[in-house]
Amino acid sequence: MKKKILMFIGTIVFVVLFLGIGALVTKLTVHDLVSVDQGLRSNFFALAHHHYDNPFERIAFSLGKGQIVSVNPPFGAELRLFTIFHIPLTILRGKPNETVEISYESREIAKESERVEKAEASIREFMNDPDMELVLSYISSHYSNYMVWKEKGTSGSKGTQSSVYIFQEKRFINNDCQVYTFEVNPETSQVIQVQTNWPWWFQAGEEDECPDVYSNPAKSKEEVEKLVFEVLAKDPEYTGGILLRSDIQAQFRELKYNYSWTWEDESVSLPEGFIGNQHPVLRVMMTKDGRFDYYLNTFDIFEK
Repeated sequence: MKKKILMFIGTIVFVVLFLGIGALVTKLTVHDLVSVDQGLRSNFFALAHHHYDNPFERIAFSLGKGQIVSVNPPFGAELRLFTIFHIPLTILRGKPNETVEISYESREIAKESERVEKAEASIREFMNDPDMELVLSYISSHYSNYMVWKEKGTSGSKGTQSSVYIFQEKRFINNDCQVYTFEVNPETSQVIQVQTNWPWWFQAGEEDECPDVYSNPAKSKEEVEKLVFEVLAKDPEYTGGILLRSDIQAQFRELKYNYSWTWEDESVSLPEGFIGNQHPVLRVMMTKDGRFDYYLNTFDIFEK
C-alpha cells in the first residue's frame, strides 16, 4: 500500500514538473513578431480565448503563450497560439500551421450602433471637423481619469459608473505620429475626455521616426489662454455654466511641456461610503506652443 502511495505521489510530481517545464519552454521561446500596445494585445488574446471554447483547448492555451504574427490597423491581428513545449495549439484541430484572425469589434458595439453614431457626431462637432474619421476601439467600464466605487463592506455594486465609449482618430495630428483619443458618455453623447497619445495600432519602434512634438518655441501663458477659451466654447452646454460661476476660479499650472487650467468644485464631495475622484473638475491642457493637448469634464457625470 505504501509503495502504491509513493508511486502515486511520484506520478503527480512528475506530471506537475513536466507541465511546468513545458510551460516555461513556451513562455521563454515564444515572442511577438510585431509589437503593439499592451492593452490592445491583451484584448486580442482575450478574444482568442473566447475563440477556443473547448475547455481542453483553453487549459492547453493557459499553459502556453500567444504570438502576434501581423497586425491589420487599426484593430485587427493575426495570432499564433502555443501550448507546452512550443507546440502549436491548432495541432489539436489537425491544423498545426493555422493562425487565428482577430478583429476587435465586439458584438456589444454592433448592438449599440445608433448611440455610437451620436457619439461620433458629438466628437466631430466638438473638434469642428465633420470629416474626422474615428474608430471605436472598445467599451470601457469607466473613464480613464474618473472612477467612483463603494468602499469594502458597503451594500450595492462595486462600481457606480456606466460604460464609456473610447474612440481614436484615424489620422495623425499634424503628421506627428500622435492621434486624439476621445471618451464619450453613451447616455448623453457628451465628450468627457480628449487626450493625445500614440495610436493603439502603432507598432513599437516606429516612434523613433517621429518628429519631436515638443520642440516648437513656447508662447506666453496669456497667448495660449485665449486658445483655451476657444476649446471650452466647443461644448457650451457642459462648460458655459461652470465658467459663469463666481465661486470657482481657474487654477493655473505650468508644466514641463504644457500649460494647464483646472476648474474644481470643492463644495461638492462624494457621499459617505464612496471613494474615488473627490470633486468634479474641468481641465484643459495646451502644449506651450499652443496646441490642444487634453480636456476633461466630470461635472455632469459626477452629479449622476
